[in-house]
Parts: sequence; structure tokens; C-alpha cells
Amino acid sequence: MRSSLLFVAVLTVATSAWAQPARPAAPPDISGEWRLENHEDPGQLGALGQPPLGDYLGIPFNDAGRMRADTTPESIWGTPEYQCRPHSAPHQWRGLGGARILKEQDPLTREVKAYHIQFMRSLDRPVFMDGRPHPPAWAPHTWTGFSTGQWVGNTLKITTTHLKDGYLKRGGPQTSDLYSMTEFITRHDDILTITTVVDDPVYQDEPYVQSTTYVYDPAATTAMETCNASSFAENGGTNRHWVPHFLPGQNTALTEWLKAEDWVPEAAARGGVKTIYPEYGSAMRNPAAAAALTVPASKSSIAVGTRIAEQSPRDGQVHILPVQGNVFMLIADGTNLTVSVGPQGVMLVNSGAAAMTVLT
Repeated sequence: MRSSLLFVAVLTVATSAWAQPARPAAPPDISGEWRLENHEDPGQLGALGQPPLGDYLGIPFNDAGRMRADTTPESIWGTPEYQCRPHSAPHQWRGLGGARILKEQDPLTREVKAYHIQFMRSLDRPVFMDGRPHPPAWAPHTWTGFSTGQWVGNTLKITTTHLKDGYLKRGGPQTSDLYSMTEFITRHDDILTITTVVDDPVYQDEPYVQSTTYVYDPAATTAMETCNASSFAENGGTNRHWVPHFLPGQNTALTEWLKAEDWVPEAAARGGVKTIYPEYGSAMRNPAAAAALTVPASKSSIAVGTRIAEQSPRDGQVHILPVQGNVFMLIADGTNLTVSVGPQGVMLVNSGAAAMTVLT
């Protein structure tokens, strides 16, 4: 009888073990040293994937984005203010020096709390994996922005907001400070594919999508650049008092690269939302058809208004944002105020809406 009960108990435990649902597979390990392989844009300034001046192929520019690109010289990186700036977030995956991805784990559960992505010319960029919310829209913008990640199957989806303005690609295309970026990182064996989606409602009619390929290289070391702005020669600067610029219509070098790439029509090289659709290629054989090509209506103007409203909400509240030292910004029901607080009193610049004023 005792042996029968023991057999039943063992069978019950085994059955319970078999009945338990299978544990989900762990996501792939993306940490380590990664070497850039430029398979997406070969031939652009060697193997670096850097587009020439005026190459706006595939960029869904609106008129404002195109004008900003035309009037922005690459030589501005020779000025003291730009010498030590990190690369812009959309460009960092295409920059020199490879990438290093570190993981920050909980000491007890070993769960990944955050990834840290590092490039040659960048700040440490944390990607929080703990489900924390993004800051309010009126919070400060930084070079690295604020990034959160979540695994979607075997792909890490990273959402980044609160980025400073910078450049979309080298060679002219710029970004505003209202853009956001979504990255999809997938590892296939020793190949890492990064697809970035840049949504800039100020300069683009639709999001800009590009992919970049890396190869796992445990023997590599990501170059960490120490900037020396005092030398004023790192990026070719010679005159501290000269600010490189182009007035609208005065940049005569925008089509120089087309002399070597004569198969590219100049109209297509100027970018625009029409140029990213497959129908545009066939329509280019007929200029009239290309001009008449219709695409879905842009919602960028609506998005700009929405994001500006989010940065200065009309919620009847006063939000305090430290600026520097004793200077603060008050976001008061749609109005931004500046306050300086010192031992001799408080100085307020702009009193704001009358509804937000309290008489005492």
C-alpha cells in the first residue's frame, strides 16, 4: 500500500511538471563589441556610408527641411561650438569606430535593467528596460535623449524622445528638436541589423527609414575619442570668428556629386515624399507624370502643432524646470516664464496669463 501511494505521489509530481507551460525563450544577447559593415550605402565617401553634399535621396523632405539642408554647410563642424559635439542620434549607427553595447543587470534576478550603447563620438546612451515612462514633453532635451526598450519577439524596439536638434545625415540634412526616433535591433547569429525610423514633423512629410549592419567582433575595441576643442583644428576650423553658412540659393555645390553619379536625376536627388514611393521611379521617365504623382496627404503640420502644445501644456498648472543655477523656467498654462531667484529677491520675465496670477 505504501509503495502504491509513493508511486501515485511521484506520478502526480511528474504530471504537474509536464503540465507547466514552457518558459518563454530568452531574448538574444546583443551585448559586446560590434564592427560596422556598410552594406546599405556602399560607395558613399569610401566605406563610411557618408553621403556627399546635396544627396537627399530617399529623404521625405518638406520645403523647410530642404531649405535647412541647403543652407547648412558641413564646415560648421570646424567652429568652436561644434568641435566637441557628439554625433547626432540618427547618424551614430553610421559613424566611425564601431559600437559597444553593455548590459546592466539586477544583482539578484539577473534581469537586464538597461542597455548602454556607446560609439566613438557620443555620450553613454542608456536604454531603460524597466518600463519607466518618458518624461513630460517640456522636460529638457539632451544629446542622447531619453530611451526606453522592450523586446518584441527577438527584436529590441527602442523608443527615443527628448533629443536636441542635430543632423539626419552628414552632407546637409538636419533635424529639428521635435523629432523622435524608433530603432529595431535584431541579431541573426553574428549579424546585428539596426533599422531606424526618424519622425521629424518639422522637416519631413513622413518618417525616414534606414538600416545599418554590424558584425560581432569580440577582438575589437570601440574607439573612445577625447575631444580637444582648444586646438581648434580637429574638424578643420581656422578662424574662430567665422560662422560657415549659405544663404538660400547660394550653395552652388549641391549638384557636384551628380557629375560622377550621372544616372541619378537631379529632381530625385532633391528628396521629397514623392521620391520614396516605387511609382516615382517609373514616373521619372515622364517629367509631367512625376510632377503629377500624388501621395497621401502629409500630417506633419498637425504633428508639429501637437508636439508644441505638449511642450507647453494648457492644463492650469505650473511646472518648474531648473535651467542653470538660480534660473528656472515655469511652464504656466501654455506660457513659458523665466524666474531668477536670489538673496535680493525674485525677478520674473513675463507674468503669464491673467488666469494664472494670484494676488496676495
